[in-house]
Amino acid sequence: FLEVQQDMAECGLPQGMLEVLPGITPEADPAVLHEAMRLVDRFQFTGSSAMFKSLVVKALELGNLRLEHAGEVSGLNKVRLDGVSVTHPAAAAGSAWAAMANNGELCTSASLLEFDPKTGDTAQDAKAALEAHAFRLGRDPTDTSLNVLLKDGKTEALEVKTDAGPEGLREWWEKTVLAVPQGSETTLRTNQSLGHCIYAPSIERAVSLAVKEDASCLYCVGAPEDKSAPSARAGTTGAKIPESVFGGMKSYTYAVAGDHDGVGSVQTILNTVRRRGLNWRDQEEAYAQYELTETAEMLVDFLSPREQSAFTKQISNVLEVFEAFMPEVSKPYPGQPLVGAEGQSQLVTLPALRPSRKSLLLPRGVGLPDDIVKVAALCEMSPLREIPVDLHLLGAAQVGKLRVTDPLKSFLRVVEKRLGWRLHWHADEEALVAALRASEYPPYFMCVKDRHMLPVEVLLAVAEQGGYLYEGF
Repeated sequence: FLEVQQDMAECGLPQGMLEVLPGITPEADPAVLHEAMRLVDRFQFTGSSAMFKSLVVKALELGNLRLEHAGEVSGLNKVRLDGVSVTHPAAAAGSAWAAMANNGELCTSASLLEFDPKTGDTAQDAKAALEAHAFRLGRDPTDTSLNVLLKDGKTEALEVKTDAGPEGLREWWEKTVLAVPQGSETTLRTNQSLGHCIYAPSIERAVSLAVKEDASCLYCVGAPEDKSAPSARAGTTGAKIPESVFGGMKSYTYAVAGDHDGVGSVQTILNTVRRRGLNWRDQEEAYAQYELTETAEMLVDFLSPREQSAFTKQISNVLEVFEAFMPEVSKPYPGQPLVGAEGQSQLVTLPALRPSRKSLLLPRGVGLPDDIVKVAALCEMSPLREIPVDLHLLGAAQVGKLRVTDPLKSFLRVVEKRLGWRLHWHADEEALVAALRASEYPPYFMCVKDRHMLPVEVLLAVAEQGGYLYEGF
């Protein structure tokens, strides 16, 4: 850490402008981390998912309820082979690199390889193919010929397990991957992973399988039977930050040292991209106008007349942004050589914008907030295949009817029947906390007002699940 500060000073950074305080190292003072988590305004983290969540929880327990936090964190990422043998040069090289990334950089690695037994492959075939892949390893950072730079204490061998053992599938901090056949008991839900890679005989087949998954990052490879032909690749990134507009990160397959083609995506909700504020020049500016659907008109009617006019324009503006940033399909270009392997790759761009999985919270006695109505209208008008929103309401439902009155009562009917929203009624805060801790997906709450005023147990439950509470619309 002292070397980092020294390097920055040598680059001209004024003394004292940047101070690096080691907080999670053997030589660090535990009090430094404790005090930092109590006082810091924003916490940005890269590393283990468990460590990230534990630090956010610690900050909340210390009373830092306004903490902004985000992390590019690890997950039990997997590589899936569908109709492609593990002996295919692209699959063997990519899977080996994905496992080799378990060198302390878990967010770029894979812990599970699902081979396709229909190709005749066995676990031993997968083990042999990956372990036979040659890497140039070393510890000299000035040696540009190296594929993998090793830190002191790190092993050089790649270990391919064929049995999970008593500890089961887990995050490994060494170069390790578990090889299992598709459909085995050792499986992995992709909603628990940061990235998911699929190899198939064609890029079309790989993409069709990928879009059915829940992983934040999807990486698809079309590996044709002609092993001399380029392997088409496409990817999206998300890093589980649904508010991010642009996302780009190194793809773990082929690319510990950096993806030579680059993979990035445009992400929604695109709420950080907006036109300038109201201005007297508005009367001179042309606005696109989109016709509302019948359901969207019903939802907009829940707003005040003044809000209806302004928000209808806002919907058009949002759809304009989608139109402007929707990626065009490009023809794949002759690819570059695979990193550290025979064969070539080629990058293809596909329109693959994906919606975020949204949750909303309606406390008891609040009525019907305009922001929640606007989210519903935008979901209806969205060009994406929106995932039904989870709407959490505090207050038990009576038998046979809801303990609510209009306009909320009518609004709930519309979003439940027309949009497929899932309504979750909770008798009290304890019931809400229990539901959050049992949720399958990280709860991303939108349109939260004054999150620091929410019960600490609610904040802790969201943090423990890797979720977040976004304030405002």
